Amino acid sequence: MRYLHSQNCIHRDLAARNCLIGADGVVKISDFGLCKVEEATRNADDYMTNIPVRWMAPETLVKPPKFSKKSDVWAYGVLLYEVSSNVLVPTSC
Repeated sequence: MRYLHSQNCIHRDLAARNCLIGADGVVKISDFGLCKVEEATRNADDYMTNIPVRWMAPETLVKPPKFSKKSDVWAYGVLLYEVSSNVLVPTSC
């Protein structure tokens, strides 16, 4: 994520289903289909209707959604919680 954000890119779909763990234990992020350059997200006309809200930051749930590096950090926090607690975060919180 640090490298991606250093290139002003936002993943916008960081979730357990998009993380791959290699034999060496290194986690790699996959599925960059929704990734956008940060400036481009301000004018994006897509409303992310196909993404489960479980990993989405609150500011991304409005129309138009406001994606930023902070929304990736939110998703990363949810991901870490799920991995460390072995509990899925409820979608109704």
